[in-house]
Amino acid sequence: AYGDGVIPHGLGVTYGMLSSSYAAERMGMMATEDRKKHDDLCWLLLKRWPLPEPKPTIDRVMALAMRDSKRGLTSEAEDEISDVLLHKMGDIVPTKTSRLSKFPCSLVEEWLATMGFPTTDGKPSVAKGKVVTDAECEAMLETAASLDTKELEAAGFEPLTAGFANRVCATERRGQPLITKRYTDLVFLRLTPEAVGSVDVLAGEAGLGPRVLYSGPSGMVMERAPGRTLEEPDFHCNDAPLLASVARALAGLHNLPVPKACEGEPMLWRTVDKMMEVAAQRPDLWPSEGMPGLGPVLVEIMRAKQAPTVQASKVVLGHGDFKPSNIMLHEGAVKLIDFELGGPNFRGFDLFKVFRTAEGFSDTSMREFLRKYLAAAGEPCSEEDVLGLAVEARVFEPLTWLEAAVFFLTLPQFKPEQTARWHELAIDRWAKFEKTRSRLQ
Repeated sequence: AYGDGVIPHGLGVTYGMLSSSYAAERMGMMATEDRKKHDDLCWLLLKRWPLPEPKPTIDRVMALAMRDSKRGLTSEAEDEISDVLLHKMGDIVPTKTSRLSKFPCSLVEEWLATMGFPTTDGKPSVAKGKVVTDAECEAMLETAASLDTKELEAAGFEPLTAGFANRVCATERRGQPLITKRYTDLVFLRLTPEAVGSVDVLAGEAGLGPRVLYSGPSGMVMERAPGRTLEEPDFHCNDAPLLASVARALAGLHNLPVPKACEGEPMLWRTVDKMMEVAAQRPDLWPSEGMPGLGPVLVEIMRAKQAPTVQASKVVLGHGDFKPSNIMLHEGAVKLIDFELGGPNFRGFDLFKVFRTAEGFSDTSMREFLRKYLAAAGEPCSEEDVLGLAVEARVFEPLTWLEAAVFFLTLPQFKPEQTARWHELAIDRWAKFEKTRSRLQ
C-alpha cells in the first residue's frame, strides 16, 4: 500500500504479526497478557523504524490484503482472511491448512484503525481495540500535569499548547501517535464534569473526529489526527473542495443525537450564564474603562436570549467552538477536534464562527459552504435556502463576540498574572459585540 520497497519485508512481516495477535485476542484465542508479551517483543524492532507519514487509507490496505496470495488456501468467505495465529509465543493455533486460520477481515480493519491508518473521508472509524490501557492513559495524564516542559520532552512528550483550559501534548505508544489533553480547573468553568468529553467520544465513533481512547475527569487520550490545522484565510479563498469537506463534516456532527450528559438548553446560554456567575463574584477585577459594569452586561445577555431571530434558529448537536484551528486537514479529508463546548446549540453559531475573520471576508466562499452544508444535511439547497441560512448565521456574529468577552472577564480569577492581557481582550471583544449588535434585530 505504501509502494514497493518502502517498507522492508521483515518489518512488514512483523506488522503482520501484530495484526494477527490483535485478531487472536479479539476471538478469545490469545489472552491479553500473552498478547502484550508478544507485541512488546515486536515493538523492540518496530519502534526504531516507525511507519512513514502519511499512512495509506484502510480501504487501500484492505483492497490489497483481500487479493493476497494466501487467500483461497482455507476456503475463506468474501468477508474472511487468513493468517497464522498464536495462542501465545511458541504456541501456534493448529490447522490442516499450512497453519493458516481464517477469521473476519473486519478484525484487520479494526487493527489498522488502532494503528492510526485513516478511514476514507466521511466514513466512520472501525476501530474497537485500544493500543493503550486505561491505566496507561491515566499515567500519561498525570505525567502531563506534574512535569515542566523540559521534563515532558525528556519523557517522550511534545508539548503542543498550554491553552486556556488544557495542557495538550503529543506522544506515542506502541507505534500509535497520541494526543493527551490534561484539563485545568478552567474547563469546568463552562461545563459540568459529566458532560466533558462526551461529544469528543461520540464524534470519534462517528469518524468525524479523532478516536478517543480514554476520557475521564482529569483529561482524555485520543488518536492524533494527521495533517495541519486550518487558518482563517482557508475559508475565504474560494477553495470549493475544502469547503465541501468541512461542510460535510459539520453537517454530520449536527445530525448526530445529543449525548444524554449534555441535554438541556443551548450551550451558548449555559456557558455564558456559568461564566457570568463567576465574573459577578469579583467585579473589582473587571476593566476600569472600556467595559460597562455588571448590570449592563446582564441586560445585553437577556436581550440576546429574547431576540426572536435567535429563538428561531435551529438547535442541533453543535461544536460550540467551531473555528478554523479546530479543523484538521489531511490529503483532502478533514477531522474536527476540541469538542469540549459541544452539546445542543444554535447551528448558526457554528456556521458563522468558522467564517469570522478580521479581514478579507468572502461572501462567495460562505455561500458555497452553506450550499454544501445544506446538501450534506439533506435539506433543500436552492439559492433562496442558502440566502436564508446566511441570514440565520450572521445573526450570531455578535454572540460569538459576547461569549468571548464574558470568558475573558472571568480569567483574572484563574490567571491573575496576565490580568492586563485579559482586560485588553475583553474590551476588544465587547467593542466588536457593540459594533455588530444590530444584527440580532
